Amino acid sequence: MIDYIAQYAPEFPSVIRGAATEQIVRLEGLLQRPLPSSYRAFLEFMGESTGILELWQGDMDTSIETVLEHYSAKEWLPPPEFIFWALDVGPQGSDLFLDCTQLNREPPVVRGEPSLDFPSTCRVKSESLLDALSSTALLTLRMPRLPFRASMYATEAWSGRFGGQGINIFAQLAEKLGFVRVPFTGSWSPGYERGDSAMHGYEAPGFLPSFELASQSEQELRKLVELLKDTLGLIRDR
Repeated sequence: MIDYIAQYAPEFPSVIRGAATEQIVRLEGLLQRPLPSSYRAFLEFMGESTGILELWQGDMDTSIETVLEHYSAKEWLPPPEFIFWALDVGPQGSDLFLDCTQLNREPPVVRGEPSLDFPSTCRVKSESLLDALSSTALLTLRMPRLPFRASMYATEAWSGRFGGQGINIFAQLAEKLGFVRVPFTGSWSPGYERGDSAMHGYEAPGFLPSFELASQSEQELRKLVELLKDTLGLIRDR
């Protein structure tokens, strides 16, 4: 992933900082369980700082110091099958957690508030930690380097029209247009890259999808927008 991000943000590897081994060991001791492999890798390379990769517009603090402080304070802890990943330092106050309830898959990223009814009020935000990182890199580091942008969204007719297959149709269309799937992006948040243009779709469970497009050419962006309008019935927001 770091090598992929460095293709369009060459400074990225030099501005991220990993956690110390003793910090990771201490966290495992506090959790009394081994860390998911993806989270351990994240801590090893970005546990101290994610550099220019800002999650949720910079509102999320993922530093291991913050995570260790959270578990050491023991004021409120999530159930043991959930791992506290990031503190919301913005206005919403909803933190991020890794849902480790199913051992045979990469844990999804969920968002929720510390409460007695946690995790019933959590919302799934990303299919996996790698999906969250890769999608964020595409949306915040890659797309801003392309001068022409568009946002699109689906109407209430989406579900009935496509029977749950709309995001798959988007993926098939992207591949027909010569786009290549961005590594690690999820099945319901696929990202695509073509050199001159990039696209990202996002359909979190229970929500209508949204789409982001970026292109080097205003003419090509208009073509992509019209194609998605005709094929998927999307509406351009900006």
